[in-house]
Amino acid sequence: MSKLRFSIVALATLAWMSPALALVGETTVKVTDGAAAIPQATITITFKNQAGKPLQTVKRPVLRTGPKTGTRTVAIPDNTRTADITVTTATGQTQTRTGLDVTLLTDREIVIDVPGGAPPQTAGPAPRTGPPAEPFPAVVYPGAGGFPLASGASWTRIPQVSGGTRFGGGGAEVSIVDSRRSIPGVTAAVGVNIPAPRDRAFFNFDYFTMVANFNGFNDSVRGNVPVGTSSAFTYIFPNPASGSTGLGPTVTGQSVTLDTRGQFWDIALGTTTRVPAGPIFASPTGSFWTYGFGVRYANMNTEHNITQQSLTFPDLNVAINLALRSHFIGPNFTVGFEAMQPLPSGMFGGASASISPGALITDASARQASRCGPCGGASPEFDLVLQRNFSDTSFAVMTGVNGFIGYRFNPNFRVQGEASYQYLSQLKSFAVPTSPVRQPIGLTSSSSDIFSVGGRLVFEFNPVPPPMRRAL
Repeated sequence: MSKLRFSIVALATLAWMSPALALVGETTVKVTDGAAAIPQATITITFKNQAGKPLQTVKRPVLRTGPKTGTRTVAIPDNTRTADITVTTATGQTQTRTGLDVTLLTDREIVIDVPGGAPPQTAGPAPRTGPPAEPFPAVVYPGAGGFPLASGASWTRIPQVSGGTRFGGGGAEVSIVDSRRSIPGVTAAVGVNIPAPRDRAFFNFDYFTMVANFNGFNDSVRGNVPVGTSSAFTYIFPNPASGSTGLGPTVTGQSVTLDTRGQFWDIALGTTTRVPAGPIFASPTGSFWTYGFGVRYANMNTEHNITQQSLTFPDLNVAINLALRSHFIGPNFTVGFEAMQPLPSGMFGGASASISPGALITDASARQASRCGPCGGASPEFDLVLQRNFSDTSFAVMTGVNGFIGYRFNPNFRVQGEASYQYLSQLKSFAVPTSPVRQPIGLTSSSSDIFSVGGRLVFEFNPVPPPMRRAL
């Protein structure tokens, strides 16, 4: 009977020891001072085997914010039998627990009280009701991603073209009307910032970014030459061999209308990295640098329509259409700086700059339809249509700067006012002839830029800590 009892006890002991020797789980340590959690403390856990020899020592800070303030969860290694836990607070107080059985720690929370371990309270205003003042661990970081929407006014400078000519002193010809160099318009933008995966073993950035900007403008200028004043209809191609007839120098008078319109699309794709820059101005305001790399594509369509109408003969007129389609593509580099007050709300402001060297590809067409009723139906200029296509590829550089200031209402919504300037080193245009020696029409180039002001709404995702704080 005694042998049977011994066997049962031995089997029970082995059954209890076997899972203990191969145990895998977690334990949570909570550090308190009375009933209050201590957010500034470090725990040191030494796991030991059955023989009392150390297997692993883990040292971790407790969480400083959130619903689990003052706690730290640690994985228990295999073959652990007992553990020693030491807690050290920011005030220098310590508490130690030794020989804690692993069965009392596995998947449980153990509370270690450190009397006087909490930092002394400083005098200040009474706490506000509602959500905590700093619910996120990274004060200098805004949301992890979001959708910015913007709109405003723009002023676009593009190369000029001319319409019609009048005769000046000495027989020289000067244009009757010229398109405006700077044209007012509207601008709009939409974007998205997507946080990079948390497990970024193969990534060194924080966000995938995409932004699409639109700029549109429409303008019209008019000019007149009174009857009796010498002027000429514009020829974009050499005059037919039959001579100028009614389309050459004339004193019948004319009105000239030059309509210009354009649509510019600018799309940038890439990655962005944010690096904390520390407090500035006055604590606790924070700041950070942003660095970006990606690709940029711009599509620019510009169209000029020139109409010349005789004031004497209704069927004596010329209509010219000049259409340009330009594509720019190249790598895009950005750098920026932003300063902001602590979350969840407050003022912020900053600036950014970009540069993109790349290729400018242009396709263009020029079409002229001439009508000369007084010439008679037998004349080759009675109803004449001429057209030519052009293409060009060249190197260009696109740069831009942007400044903004705004207010964050909560971690997920902010508004800002901004001003931006964008410069393109060259944009193709037409050199419309203003004299016979300048025929035929051809492509020329000049710089282009856009200045815009407006507002932006940003809807952000829930914020996440910066990369260096994700693994504690």
